[in-house]
Parts: sequence; structure tokens; C-alpha cells
Amino acid sequence: MKYLYCKKDFELAKRYVDAVLSMDKIYKASDRKDTDLRHEGLVPVVFSPVDFDELGSWEECKKLLLSIYEDYKSIENDIRMNYMFEQISSVLTLGEWVFEKKPSTYRNLVYNLMLIDPNPATEWQLERDRHNLYNLLGDKDYRGSLDERLKAWKDDNHIPKEALEKTLDELSVQCLERTHTLGFEGLDDIQVKAVIVNDVPYSGYCDFHARSIYVNGDLDYTYPNVKRLMCHETHPGHVTHMQLRKLRADAGLIPLDALLVITNTASSPIFEGLADNGLAFIGWINTLDDKIAITLQSMNAKVNNTCSHMLHELGRSVDEVKEYLMKRAFINDTGANTKLRMLTNPLRSPFAYSYWRGNEAVAAIYSQLQRHETGDFLRYAYHNMHSANSIAQFTSSR
Repeated sequence: MKYLYCKKDFELAKRYVDAVLSMDKIYKASDRKDTDLRHEGLVPVVFSPVDFDELGSWEECKKLLLSIYEDYKSIENDIRMNYMFEQISSVLTLGEWVFEKKPSTYRNLVYNLMLIDPNPATEWQLERDRHNLYNLLGDKDYRGSLDERLKAWKDDNHIPKEALEKTLDELSVQCLERTHTLGFEGLDDIQVKAVIVNDVPYSGYCDFHARSIYVNGDLDYTYPNVKRLMCHETHPGHVTHMQLRKLRADAGLIPLDALLVITNTASSPIFEGLADNGLAFIGWINTLDDKIAITLQSMNAKVNNTCSHMLHELGRSVDEVKEYLMKRAFINDTGANTKLRMLTNPLRSPFAYSYWRGNEAVAAIYSQLQRHETGDFLRYAYHNMHSANSIAQFTSSR
């Protein structure tokens, strides 16, 4: 499919970038409580240096964003129009939340920031996942309860801490090799090095500019889960996605907003959803262990949503949520504490929803494509900015 941009879109996107980077600078200068990821701000990554016209206040940024929204009503690309309407609306919500402290329920905040279903996973959905996981483990000849089967599987696939960095680097090479088969240009020298870190609020974190992935050495890992993690963070996940956006924006092929990763906006679910579907894109789900790892990860993403909802909508205590998290996600005390640091981070508190809902949005389209359509879809998804709704406009139904 053709996805074309007009001159006016490029001009509007530059003004949009002025507003967003000004917001980020104002936020970083404010009295903040998100200490774990304090360096990130509202814009964790800018792929190339951008000279932006700085605005001095949130009020000026808000006025400019509202003006840009109105001007996008006359651009030629209807899908792009839809996306920018959603993205600008979500950035306005982000500003009203962090600068104006505008009151909102957590559910409404999640919806208005990322334009996704704000419902947590239900016990029925989680029970179906547990049943599926139980049967997959049974197909691998594990016996006993789900806890017993899963523990035995984790023990059999465990990566010793002394072998973790070497395993990650080997997988990084394989991820890039397999991603080359997708036909994307500009990835030849984008090899990513693993760096083991400690006392961090994540399992893996992509540092695009340093060509590094930081992996939490305090946690336990299995080979199938690390394989999925590396696809998510490196190729064809975040590094591939960011590099392609950088190259196209630098070449003037897409508007400047593609150079920014912004936390908690309409673009966030697809940023995570493309990464989560990386194994499927490169055809690397080829063992029963891979299916077990994917099922476990999908279930845990839903558990994270439910935990966020418990904390921020239902007002449950951290101790209660931790107990639920350990039981439902089958993780130990260290793993639960790590996850809770992210779930309770003031700025990141809505972000847990971007993983499951983003994965769901991308998989819903990719799974219904004919083989000859996959290349067009991947170019549509990786070469342009998208929300969960605009990604669905590749097909007639979702």
C-alpha cells in the first residue's frame, strides 16, 4: 500500500516536535518523583539531534498543540490524520496530567493517554492462560501441578549467571541475522552488545545510541525467555524499529515526529507491540519451549495490567499486590520487587498497559494476513508512526 506525506504534514510535525521537546525540557527541570528512570523524562529517546524552537511554559505548548490539531484536519493522508489526532490528544492528556495535575480515574488516564482498552485482565482470561500453559508443559512431559511443571521447566532451561552475557550476545547476533530476511535496509552494522546491570527496575532495557541492552543480573532467566527478550529489545524489536525510523526521518522520507519516543502516548502500544511480535515476524517460534515462553510472557503481561489496576484504580496495598504478583506470575521476591518498582513509578504507572494491548493490536492484524501481505504490513508498521487504532487500518477488520 502507498503511504504518502504532504508538505504541510512535515511542517506541522516540526511544530509538534517543538511542543513535545519543550514539554520534555520543562518536565525534566521540575520537581519529580520518578527517581528510578529520572533520566528518561517524557521523551526517553531522540534518535537524531533536533534543533527545536523552545517554548517556555506548558501553557504555550498546549496552545500550540491545539493549533496543530486543527491544522491536521486538512492534510491529505487520512490514516496519518487519524494517527496525529490521537497522538496529539494523548500528548495533551500527558501534559494536563503531569503539569496541571488534572484529576482523573486511573482507567480514564490509561485510555486517554494510549487510546487502548483500560480494562485489566480478568480472572477468566488468566485462568485460560494457566490452562494453556499447563497443557503445553504436559506436552513436554512435565507432570504435577502447574507450579511444579513450570518450576521443572525453568530448572531445565535455566541460564547460569556466569553464562548469561555470552548467551545474550550470541542471541543478539542471531536476531540480527534473522531480521535481515525481512528485507529492511540500514541494519547491517547495528549489532547490539549485552551489558549485565544490577538494582534496576526492569529485566531488559534498550540503549539505542550506545548499541547496548542492559539486562538485570539480579533475575533468573531461561533460554527461551531470553530469546524472546532479545528479539523484543534488539532485532526485529526496538533497535530495528528505531533505526528504521531514524534513517527515514534523517532522509526526509517521513516527518520529524518519528525521531521521538514519547512515554505514555498513543504511539506507545505499537512501539511495544511490534517488539513483542518480533519472534513471529522472523519465524523463530519453532519449538515447544518457544511456545511455553511466549504463553508465559503473555500471561505475565496480563498480570502486570491487573496489578497496575489493583494499585492505581482499586487502591490495593503494595504488599497485597506483591503477593498477587508472585502467585500469578510465578516469580520470586526479587522478581516481584523489580516489577513493582516499575508499576509504582509515578510517570510509568499507566505504561504497563502498552505491552499486552500493544501485542494484542499488532498480533490481531498480523495473524490474519496472507503470506504475500506480510512485507507490505511490516513496511506500513515500521516505516510510519502508529497507534493501536491506526495499525488496524491496514486491514478492513480487527
